[in-house]
Amino acid sequence: MSGDNRKDFSFKELSSNLTNSKDESNSSLETLDFSFISLISNKIRVLIVGGGEAGYIKTKSFIAKGCNVWVLATRFDERFDEFHGNGINIIKDTYKESYILDKHLIVIAIEECDITKIIQKQCENLSKLYVTCHNFRDGNFVVPMQLSSKEVAFALNVKKGNPSISRYMAGSIVKSLNELDGFVDFANYIRKIVKEETFKKEILKFISNEDFEFYFYKGYSRQILVMFYPRLINLLGVELIEYENCYKEK
Repeated sequence: MSGDNRKDFSFKELSSNLTNSKDESNSSLETLDFSFISLISNKIRVLIVGGGEAGYIKTKSFIAKGCNVWVLATRFDERFDEFHGNGINIIKDTYKESYILDKHLIVIAIEECDITKIIQKQCENLSKLYVTCHNFRDGNFVVPMQLSSKEVAFALNVKKGNPSISRYMAGSIVKSLNELDGFVDFANYIRKIVKEETFKKEILKFISNEDFEFYFYKGYSRQILVMFYPRLINLLGVELIEYENCYKEK
């Protein structure tokens, strides 16, 4: 016991308290199941309703991904000035249903509950995808954490909703993907050159495993391919004499 009469908790006691607290909080958090799709950004029209902090953050995110963005509000945060010249469409007006008719995604970034409910109902009637920034569980889509390596793009959501831990995990995943970029690039190259061949699926299955990845990083990918598939010699640009010298019977 310390001199100021405060209890000295052991690590075991602290762990027990944290576990009990975690169990209580978990019971109140709904686990969500997500269905991921990948949208082709330059074909997507996004309407963001709200010119404040939330609207600014969402606008910046969708512009960075290359989407076509409209922002509707009666007043705008001064930071929206930075988007001038980026192809963003600023609409200074009150909300009307007509604004969502030709949009694919609707972002509700306002605090007025009555207007939010109106927009939600109209989005439901029109089968629109919409997100409510004040409570993502009220919408029918969320914007996941999105990052990419040179060759791979991915999206990540924590099932109980935790953007901070999503960002942390995404950073770790990117580090792993960076190490695989060379292998993915080679696999894409092989897919391209065998695209019109009848044995395309067989070849792609052959290279999509840990064994082939091992030989790739050892520097023997082409040799292994022509050893099992001699018909790839011409496609890979490997000289026949090299093949014979490496694989002729001893």
